[in-house]
Amino acid sequence: CSYSSRSPFTDAGSGAQMTDSQFIDEIIRSEGGDKFTHDPADPGGATRFGITIPALSDCWKACGIVGTPVAPDIEKLTYDGAVSFYEWLLKSSKIGLIINEDVRYFVFDAAVHMGVKQATKLLQRALSVNDDGALGPVTLAACPYLDGNKLCRLVGIEQTLFYGRLAAQNLTDADKDGKPDQLEFLPGYLNRLARKMRAVA
Repeated sequence: CSYSSRSPFTDAGSGAQMTDSQFIDEIIRSEGGDKFTHDPADPGGATRFGITIPALSDCWKACGIVGTPVAPDIEKLTYDGAVSFYEWLLKSSKIGLIINEDVRYFVFDAAVHMGVKQATKLLQRALSVNDDGALGPVTLAACPYLDGNKLCRLVGIEQTLFYGRLAAQNLTDADKDGKPDQLEFLPGYLNRLARKMRAVA
């Protein structure tokens, strides 16, 4: 799938607006590019281009691919394969139907980071509609009633609160270093959110 609309998120250094493909490229860059990681402290597990086994599994099922992906499948992902995955995710999640480009990309970035359902809940809470995690007609219809930048800020607030709850409630220390894993990841989460907030300021 592909989209021709343009986003107010700007291409760093040029001031030009970013196309969907450029934004996907920026997400891949922010996710560490083609670096393969399998950090025991990361609940996402094996990851490359920001794509995890559960995320790739959802894609395979939707596309009728038989089997369940494993870590080597993630490690063998190519850049083009990652772009195709994110194009599929933008369409299948219905986030691509959000009219305002700022809001669409703000929510999509959250979906890549924390999953579509949780990102949709953030949007729904920002809109004060039922937060069932399903991006349906009620949520989509509510989006245009708020200024795009204001809605992004409200989603950002909900995302900050979510990270705080996650760090406080999940004290798992999978890597046995004496520090809760989510607390170690928290600065990175907040830095990523801050970049998004600046982009729509």
